[in-house]
Amino acid sequence: MQMPRFDYNADLDLDEDDGASLFDRRPENVPLPPLPENSSPELPEGYPVPPPVPFAWNEEQRAAVERIVAWRFDSTMPRFMKLTGPAGTGKTLVTRELRRYFTGTRTAWTAMTGRASQRLRAAIGVKTKTYYSAVYHPPREVDNVAEAKIDLAFEDIRYASPDALLVVDESSMVSPKLKADADKSTYAKILFIGDPIQIPPVLSKAEENELGEDYSVFTSVDGPHLSRVMRNGGAVLSAANYVREQRQIPAASSEEGGSRYDYVELGSPQVVMRAAVDAWLEDREGHTLITWKNDNRNVANTVIRERLGLRGMLPEPGEPLVVRKNAHKFRLMNGDVVICEEVTNEEVTLAGISMRWFRVRREDGKSIYLLAPVGDFSGTLPYVGLETWRRALREAEVDGNAVVPLTYGYCLTCHQAQGSQYRRVTTFLPGDMRSSNFNKMSRISDGTLMKFSMRWVYTALSRAVKRTSLIVSR
Repeated sequence: MQMPRFDYNADLDLDEDDGASLFDRRPENVPLPPLPENSSPELPEGYPVPPPVPFAWNEEQRAAVERIVAWRFDSTMPRFMKLTGPAGTGKTLVTRELRRYFTGTRTAWTAMTGRASQRLRAAIGVKTKTYYSAVYHPPREVDNVAEAKIDLAFEDIRYASPDALLVVDESSMVSPKLKADADKSTYAKILFIGDPIQIPPVLSKAEENELGEDYSVFTSVDGPHLSRVMRNGGAVLSAANYVREQRQIPAASSEEGGSRYDYVELGSPQVVMRAAVDAWLEDREGHTLITWKNDNRNVANTVIRERLGLRGMLPEPGEPLVVRKNAHKFRLMNGDVVICEEVTNEEVTLAGISMRWFRVRREDGKSIYLLAPVGDFSGTLPYVGLETWRRALREAEVDGNAVVPLTYGYCLTCHQAQGSQYRRVTTFLPGDMRSSNFNKMSRISDGTLMKFSMRWVYTALSRAVKRTSLIVSR
């Protein structure tokens, strides 16, 4: 069956000037230019103009800029650095100012998801990409599924100029493997930016056993931390920061600064889920549902599809799908949402598992083909012994990188939504607030303890821009 070409942009596309080495451009003994009280960086023609700075600089932010710039241009300093802080403390403001200092140097500005990359571009006016496209090689271009099969020569880590800087936003999502791969790369310096209060990344069992379930890239990396909340972000930010500071959920709805927070207590778990689904059906554009348990996510997706009149097991074109496995080769992360464009008729059976080729569209608009199980379309891949799996791939002449479980994406878990923002988020917890596992203590990167449930709610609420709602059962 003839398929369209995969469409990938293989260029690293660093924000750079060709020519001299980075360390020749700004000698270490040259003093830093003065910081502005309230200004936007000067950007090349054609870049979007970031919004004006909403507040004056504080000393914490000034010190962060000076420290990071000094680190950037000093080849004797450690390779890794971090910039951390909760929502509203000015991480974006500092990043915008860093962009002004780093103009004319080889810098890859990245974020952990496509949505986060787009948001970073709009916020600081710079070419951005995902972490995956900056660190990993893209797959080779192919004309059809037959050519997309075995590609054992695929090289994971791509080459970058050895004087280049890699900036990674939303780094609370960086797993041990992703940090190790960044370490294998040829970037001279790597800056991790993010919010240490957000929930930890998804870990493999081996990583969890070795490093603990509270792993954070920020624990092992030094750098400035912003603690003073400066931005009045309205009701959404106020609600999220109330959770962070008070370690409890705000039980009163509010509306301020152009945004809205809703708190609703209802009866049974079924009533809670129904209210969340009804809210989504009444207002769909830029609206996502978030819940804790994967079982509740599956049920909510099923109910939504039934209410939309979509009763087939497999998706229709235009439906949102969630990627359920990291697929670096295809620049996809576990939890990324793609749009179904086509379910092909080409069936493949691997170790007794029935699969189909799906053409899906990533957030960057690129169309790719993935091979996904189609049994119950729950996003799971039944366990198969390693040797049995390898033999099945060889016999079917299929590249194992292309096998990526998919499921429906109307409702997401918090990990799947992390790194993205939406116009509106409705979070529902049908009975979860009484769960001892949900309320267990979790260690933040600075060593302090906080209930996992509060980190989870903080992360979920802050995914919204204009309206965030929390629906819980009594």
